[in-house]
Order: sequence, then structure tokens, then C-alpha cells
Amino acid sequence: MIYITGDMHGDESRFFSKEMRRLKEGDTLIVCGDFGFIWDDSNKEKKFLEFIGSRKFNIGFVDGTHENFDLLKKYRETVWKGGRVHRIAKNLFHLERGQIFNIDGLRLFTFGGGESGDREMRSEHKTWWRDELPSAGEMEEGAENIDEAGCEVDIIITHEPPSLVKSAMMLRGGRPCRVSRLNGYLEELNRSCRFQQWYFGYMHEDRVITPLHTAVFMEILPVTCRSQVAGKWQMETDQREVMEAFEELAAQPVMETEAQPEPVAAQMTFDAVFEPFQEREPDTEELLTEPEKEEPVEGQMTLEEAQTEVQKAVETAVEKESPTLQQIFSADPVPAKRQEMADRFTAFDALFGGEDEAEKRPKKKKLFGRVKNSRPQVKQEKEDVYFTLLGGKDE
Repeated sequence: MIYITGDMHGDESRFFSKEMRRLKEGDTLIVCGDFGFIWDDSNKEKKFLEFIGSRKFNIGFVDGTHENFDLLKKYRETVWKGGRVHRIAKNLFHLERGQIFNIDGLRLFTFGGGESGDREMRSEHKTWWRDELPSAGEMEEGAENIDEAGCEVDIIITHEPPSLVKSAMMLRGGRPCRVSRLNGYLEELNRSCRFQQWYFGYMHEDRVITPLHTAVFMEILPVTCRSQVAGKWQMETDQREVMEAFEELAAQPVMETEAQPEPVAAQMTFDAVFEPFQEREPDTEELLTEPEKEEPVEGQMTLEEAQTEVQKAVETAVEKESPTLQQIFSADPVPAKRQEMADRFTAFDALFGGEDEAEKRPKKKKLFGRVKNSRPQVKQEKEDVYFTLLGGKDE
């Protein structure tokens, strides 16, 4: 039995899952790129490669974009199941590009490689290798092997999908699509070769994209191929039953709709009941026709006459109560205020006796050789009383 899974990225827990336990002796597990367990050549990494290589089932993987190609090339190259491989451990193999393998009676075409979208952020020969993209010689060898097989295989295993499938998935996820020459090469293979299933990784999704293309990541899928008769694929039983059901449905006659009973003469219809309450849009003739003027009743005032009478009454009231301009400018606006100020000035003069009384007062003696007149002091007292009477600042 052949099983397919997706990118592992060096995750050791993937080999201890429940799905992995169902693989039996003689089964084959194929990883669609980014195996990730051949990276730093440490002792821990070597021990784990020996562990998974000693499992009872075979493990094969195609290379992806996260592989140490310098280390991969150091492993011994040999032939396994009809195609070239790098033997990593006892039952662990690296399936090289453009090879056709015969496993459990099925022909599998493998072509690894891909393009890193973040290669600008990586260091060459440390986290990124130019060998991630296939060379022209590897592409030519893969095309020759397909031609020798009559452009017909059962299963195709790659890391990246064909260009059309990749574009559709990237656009569906709202991500920018970047297509390399490898995607174009795989798209040409997709159009010219006949196959039953195409499995690929890279997209980190477990999804059936088309009836022939399946993206794998975490799941472990068993490979079940449909039978082939005279070079054409047989239709599945469920698909045939669905088509027959559609044909039966299309052959059935169209059911005639039952006639609605006519309403009784004494019974009102639903529309007739609610017709008086519905708003009716006016016709064009009604909009263009001027409304007829109603004749006034005898002894009743019309609207125009009432408005004229009200306007006359308002004008008459305004003329009687409004003063003229001559009356406005001739009137004394504040007579009481003027009388109050005159009374204050009279009291002021009576209190201090005016200017003459101040001059008759005796002068003071010399102070430091100068005569100190009392006139400025009297003047200041007058000003203080003046401001006090008028409500000035000193108050």
C-alpha cells in the first residue's frame, strides 16, 4: 500500500502520530518535499535518520525548498524500484527528479524542487541553495522518461503544483502569485501526460483542488487508483448514479399548476378590501390638469380677502404707535440723569465755597525754604468728593 503526506520540516512528532501507526510492513510512505531531517549533519540528526530508516515500511521523499542539497549529494546514489535514488538509511530514500518508480503495480513519476519566496532573507549554503530549482538537464531527463513511458503514468509526485493550480490557490487565499520556470514545466507535463492522481506539497494545505490534483500537508492519504479500460478512465459508480438521477429528473413531465377558484359574487377579494386604504399614484393627465377653483359661499370671505385685511390692520397699528424721526432726535433720552448731576454740582460748590473761598484761606509757613500753598490740597479734596458723588473709582 502506498501512502502520501506533505511537508514535514524536520518535525519528529510526525512519525509518532496515530496515522503513522497504521502503516504495515511492505507499505511505502512518500513525502512531497521539505523533508527537513537532513539539515545540519549533527549526531542527533544522524541518530534519528537511522531510527526512521529502520522502520518496517519504506520511506521515500522528493526534495523541496528547505533541504541541504550539499549533504544530499554526499549520500550514495543507487537504483530502487526502477528509478535513481539517494539511499539515506536502510529503508529511507531520496527520490531524484524526473524518475519513474514501479511500486505495488503503479508507476510513479517524481520531480522535486521549488522556489523559496524568502530567499533574499537567507544565506547561501546555510539556509538556501541554488539547487532548489531543477537544472535544464534534470528537466530534459524527466521529459525523456515520460516519452519512453508513452506519456502515461498512474501517479505524479511533486513538491510544487502546476502553474494554473498554484495561481488558483494563491489567488483564492489572497496572496500574490509567483510562478517559476518549474511551475511552467509542470504545467506542460499536466497538459501532455495522462495520469490518475497528482499529489503535491508546498501550499501547506490538505485539500482536493481538482478531481486529479490533491494538496497534502499533515494528513497521510492512501493511494487508491481507478481502473483503466482501453486507455480511458472508468466513471465511478457514485458519479454514474448521480448522472442517472439527473436524467430521470429531466425526463419527468412538468407539473401543471392548479387553477385558482374564482371568488363568489357576494364575497370580496383581498385586493378589494384593502383598495380604499392604498395610496394611488396620480395619472399624467391629472398632473397636467389644473385643479378647479371652488366657488366662495355667500357671506364668507375668501382667502385672498382675509390676507389683505390682516395686512392693512398691521400697517395701521404700526403707523399709530411708531414715533417719527423728528420725535426721536428732539426728545431728551435721560432728563432725570441730567437733573441728578446738576444737583450734585450744586452741593459740591456749597460744601467748598467755590474757587474764591479757597483763595481767601491763610497760607502755610515756609517748609524747607518754600511756601506750601493749601490750594492743591483743597483741589484734591474737591476731586475726591466729586468722584464720590458721581460714583467714581474711589467709591
